[in-house]
Amino acid sequence: MSEVFSLRETMALLLLGLGIAAVAGNAVALWKGRGGRLPSGVAGSLHRGRAWFILAVGVVLVIWALATLAASG
Repeated sequence: MSEVFSLRETMALLLLGLGIAAVAGNAVALWKGRGGRLPSGVAGSLHRGRAWFILAVGVVLVIWALATLAASG
């Protein structure tokens, strides 16, 4: 990091956090949803296709952010 607040690294870290949250959240939703369990106070059903899509986007974000951080190292 050549600057005090590098915008490139800050954005990469934000994308890394967003990607990890997307992967973890949807993985838990798919894990709990396979047994038909829903969180308390939630009406409706699990949209598996949407959860898999967001999980895949999260994986891409994590890989992209890690590659950006490694390249700027």
